Amino acid sequence: MVRIKNLVHTSWQTASTSLESRVVISAREVFDVFCEYGETTCHPAENGSYVICIRDTCNVHIDNYYGLHGWGFQGHHGIKGLYGNRNTFNRVDFHSFGYDVFFKDLTVKGRQINLQGGNEWSIEKLRLYITRTSGDAVEYFLNYAIGMRQDYASDCDGILNIDGVTVMWDRGLPAWYNTTRSFDLVRIIDTANSLDQGIDSKLPPTITIRNIVFDLAGIQTGRPNDNFEFCAVTALRSQFTDYAVTGRKTLLPDNITVDGMTAINVQPTQNAVMCGIKLPADLYQNTVGSRNKRAATGRTPGSHCATCTALSTIRPSSWPQPRPSIFRETRQTGPLIT
Repeated sequence: MVRIKNLVHTSWQTASTSLESRVVISAREVFDVFCEYGETTCHPAENGSYVICIRDTCNVHIDNYYGLHGWGFQGHHGIKGLYGNRNTFNRVDFHSFGYDVFFKDLTVKGRQINLQGGNEWSIEKLRLYITRTSGDAVEYFLNYAIGMRQDYASDCDGILNIDGVTVMWDRGLPAWYNTTRSFDLVRIIDTANSLDQGIDSKLPPTITIRNIVFDLAGIQTGRPNDNFEFCAVTALRSQFTDYAVTGRKTLLPDNITVDGMTAINVQPTQNAVMCGIKLPADLYQNTVGSRNKRAATGRTPGSHCATCTALSTIRPSSWPQPRPSIFRETRQTGPLIT
């Protein structure tokens, strides 16, 4: 077990200065790592400069850490069990193999959350601040919050649960915002052309998002020239790579649930258009995207019909007297559900 407490790290490095080491905390092939109470600065303009970089490690806890400026606070390659509580980061990033990731009371400002791995990703009470500052701080505007690592096949075969989200914009943003009129909370497939990474791309099979608030108070000075659109889950393309060319499947989610989404402090002369799930027009081209194949009737091949399933689960003792003869009515009128 390793426990690191009360860390303060400040970087005076510039983009023109080389680094002996680009990582402040690094762990590899260990277990039980606890990082408690820290204030850190990431190295600016230096690819791969992370405050915490964990590789092939089990049971990592990061609590009460603050780190916004720089390349990226976290950049991991392989964690089984990452737990975070009361943190403020500019990025949560898994290049590969993030399994069982749980965050509570998380604030993200400046970059985004990258998914890769599987099992379960759970975030409770998430605050997102959209900003744009100087390039040296690497805090630039993104029009989505949670995405997939496209350079690692956009592969995250796990349940994604998000409960309690507030998206806010810094006040006084310049007019550059006029060119971007939409924001996606979760973007499962981005616009960039993707290279064949050698494996199928398995998007989260189940995505559940609850209680989302978009607070538009901060974009008054940079308000768009048109209505603002915000979306919970978006796919901008139907496939990560073209299956006909690469032979790599893009497995789409089986179930997406969006429960409770609204916008507040909308400009008085404009509207905020809410979209729960937005999919591309060419989705039909992904003919191999289903994990569970369906027959032409919509049923899973080999499964019982809906009538048989319903009859097998109804308890006659739960019916009030007189009990209806559901079996007789089915024989006379045909199946209740077709």
